[in-house]
Amino acid sequence: MTLDSLPTAVPDFVPNQILSEAQLNGLRDYLDGQTRLGRLRTAGQGIACGLRVRRGSAGGHLALVVSGGYGITSDGYIIESGADADDGDLTFADETYTRVAPYTDPVLAPEGGPSYPPWRSGSSQVGLLRLLRPSEGSGTGRALTEADLGAFDVALYLEQVPEDLDGCFISSCDQLGRRLRFTVRALLVPTSARLSGSQPAVPNAPPMRPRLPRPSGDGPWSDLGSAEDLRKVVQRSAEVGLGRIREAVEEGLARYGGPLGLPSGGLTRAIEQAQGLAERAPLHAWDHALHVADAVSAVHQAACRAVASCGRPSGYARHLMLGRPGGGARHLFLPAAPIHTPAADRARRLFDRLVVLAGSFSGEPEAEDITATASRSSRDPLGSRAIPAAYDPEKLVPLWSEDPCSDHLIRHVGRAFTPDGKEVTSDEKGGDYADPSFIRIEGHLGMGIEQDVDAIERL
Repeated sequence: MTLDSLPTAVPDFVPNQILSEAQLNGLRDYLDGQTRLGRLRTAGQGIACGLRVRRGSAGGHLALVVSGGYGITSDGYIIESGADADDGDLTFADETYTRVAPYTDPVLAPEGGPSYPPWRSGSSQVGLLRLLRPSEGSGTGRALTEADLGAFDVALYLEQVPEDLDGCFISSCDQLGRRLRFTVRALLVPTSARLSGSQPAVPNAPPMRPRLPRPSGDGPWSDLGSAEDLRKVVQRSAEVGLGRIREAVEEGLARYGGPLGLPSGGLTRAIEQAQGLAERAPLHAWDHALHVADAVSAVHQAACRAVASCGRPSGYARHLMLGRPGGGARHLFLPAAPIHTPAADRARRLFDRLVVLAGSFSGEPEAEDITATASRSSRDPLGSRAIPAAYDPEKLVPLWSEDPCSDHLIRHVGRAFTPDGKEVTSDEKGGDYADPSFIRIEGHLGMGIEQDVDAIERL
């Protein structure tokens, strides 16, 4: 039974009633459907944990290793691999496969071919291979090859087979009815099959971080003959980058502004103003563009989660695509739509930070003083880094951290603040350079290399 055909009525039994198989199966279908639908509505669908595919070896032979884990199909079935409840503790072990054999789905449709729609190709079946463990016999199938790793993706399939339970009672030999047997099969699915739902689109997927141009122009840094050449190239990069940021902001506001109640006018005007002032302070404008791009990306991701669609992709009712070593089609986990409001509150907080940050560019030339501040690299979240020297910390500190309950300090040129905006004294900082992984040096860009080194050594 699929979730598209859930019963709309449930049997209501009365005393002395003669029960039929339709009534009993109707009750089973109703309870089963509600259980599976409950998983999708409150948890989500896709691979929830593990089920990673990697290359391995066993007994000197090529192997595919699937890490233990589990997921939920688009019809709410749980598929797991490697589960072990020994001594009451649930653990998940890797499964290793070294051989393959042709696989035919045992349940056929009346018109021919498998009854499971994703495996059908016209009236026949796509070319599936079953993955075999070393314990399943060296004489079965053939050895896994390198060609298989490139031509197939791994899938876990919940095989559903009806079985007759025949048994003789007086004159009848068909008194025990039937049962449905569920077996998880590890399969190889051709990458060319383009199965429905094998790469589902994430509802309300946010745009990627705005792509900023290289600040060195079309050639290497060595082609720049002077500091003025550097300023012109960086100015152009800042102008183009801020333009792309404005486009990403407009796209995000069109998608999320209404549902989250986000104002629009002030933010886009601030970005346009910074774009127009890049000529006066190109290096400052470029640094500003880098930070604003990260802030935009954080808002998009938070807003996407806050307004997640109530719909769900379908097409993988009883299978999960795991991909192959290094890539391939994979059913990523799609959480159910948020039930409470913290996700929306977080998105609005990050949007407020973006508005303040975007409006903090003054267009004033870079300061001549060189500063060094304990920070983190661009690989870390924006809120874990130091606030750049050119910004006013009083406005940004209360909004800077993505998590207002975090315990790390927010730093700004020799000063340190708690995430709620309280400034701490030097005695309270303790280990100021122990936690950060990066030292942010500002004010040196545009100098000659000897002047740079001399100024930094004097810090």
